[in-house]
Amino acid sequence: MKLGSVPYKNAIPLTAYLDCDIYWAPPSQLPRLAGPDDIILAPIVAAFEDPSLYILEGVGIGSFGPVDTVKLFFNKTTDVKNIRTISLDTESKTSVALLKILLHYWTKDNGQGTMDQKQKSCRSMVHGPWSFVHSSDVLCDAALLIGDKVWEQGDKPALDLGQAWTEWTGLPFVYACWMTKNQIIGKEWKQKLITQAQKNLENLEKISTDPKLLKYWRQLVYEVGPKQKEGIQLFQKYWWELEKKEIFPLKWI
Repeated sequence: MKLGSVPYKNAIPLTAYLDCDIYWAPPSQLPRLAGPDDIILAPIVAAFEDPSLYILEGVGIGSFGPVDTVKLFFNKTTDVKNIRTISLDTESKTSVALLKILLHYWTKDNGQGTMDQKQKSCRSMVHGPWSFVHSSDVLCDAALLIGDKVWEQGDKPALDLGQAWTEWTGLPFVYACWMTKNQIIGKEWKQKLITQAQKNLENLEKISTDPKLLKYWRQLVYEVGPKQKEGIQLFQKYWWELEKKEIFPLKWI
């Protein structure tokens, strides 16, 4: 058994000091590279697409408010409703799905109303005029970027997708969780992964002394508890409505 993880700084508190072989790949590639007994820090959409995956409850990568490293950067307009072309970061299916959901639903709802009103409004999809380009080489009205490269953009105007989700739903957003196809190995490793993550989060200064990085880690939410599961279920509902794909009950360990 090996662990597969994303090559981003947000995963370090979950993977530091783990006594196991770890391979690294962008989140969109991890499910394809994983062996049948591996545990991978996979994008949450992977569990929506593959009913054979078990999600390990307890720890993951999430946010409650700004996430900082999943942003829609504006090139030609700072008004989301005036955007027509968007280049997509192909490293993450989850972030692409989140962006499309926010464009189709949140732009109509505009972040207003009660939770009941918001969920009712999401039953009818708003079809927008957006054209998506799966390349970062084309200059579009806006560009979705994820991971450490977001910090390279400086103070360029952008929409933080984590903040937009929480302002709209009132819930946390979970980007990735530990997942496996082997239920026995998942049960065996679950507590090890939780315990090491808790130790790392309590002693972040032993991992890095960079003030910016420490602030970033402390801003993220690494817990996957009841509220996070509620956010995942709501996200899955919107994903299913938008993509018109079969919805599978999520399997938790």
